[in-house]
Amino acid sequence: MNKTKKLTQEIFNRVKKYPEWKYAAVNENGKAFFWREKPERFKTEKENYVGCWAIISNCYPESVSGYNKAKLWKRIQGNFDASNWEDSLIERQTVIEKSSSKLPEWAKIGDWVHHYREGFLFVEAVSEEKIKLRRKTDSMEVSGPLFEGVQSASIRGWTFEEAPIALKVRKKQTGALFVANLFNTMGYHVGLFTVSFEKMAEDYEQLDRDPCGKLFVVRKMMKQDGGKQK
Repeated sequence: MNKTKKLTQEIFNRVKKYPEWKYAAVNENGKAFFWREKPERFKTEKENYVGCWAIISNCYPESVSGYNKAKLWKRIQGNFDASNWEDSLIERQTVIEKSSSKLPEWAKIGDWVHHYREGFLFVEAVSEEKIKLRRKTDSMEVSGPLFEGVQSASIRGWTFEEAPIALKVRKKQTGALFVANLFNTMGYHVGLFTVSFEKMAEDYEQLDRDPCGKLFVVRKMMKQDGGKQK
């Protein structure tokens, strides 16, 4: 004996990529259908006709005819609970999924982030649902559930002990290129000016786009692999 299922919002997961299927309902015989438009209950007293949902003007999935030229309905595989078929119609709920459809706060071009596996990465490009992150030698894209593995990162100024003696840098605002030489505990000589470690981190970047400062994770997180915490 085939087990019948209850028709719920979860049924729309079967047509996740097809938002045109806006309704679902069960007929009196336990068959269920997706609908593009809102159907109505149809019931006749004629012999051998079962109650069903239909768009009365031109579309009956069964009982009256199989006419579906406008492709207004689609059969859902399986047997469903029809004990309350007359009230089985459900409308698809449009839910914005936190992890896939909505971009996270850190998705800003030019910002640094920390990927749980790849380390610190640079936000290179942002589209509607994907984010392109730059690594040392190439780029990677993240979307949907993969957002959960990325955290905001920030840059602090080097200490004197951490700072390289000399480096080639680019001013972020103008794109002008300089050679920065470590001066003393005050910071660097850049052109004609002395620039503090904090301002170096804020206003300059190295030619390979590495920061002129120390990267750190804004919010610590446990490492994840396939959604499981270690």
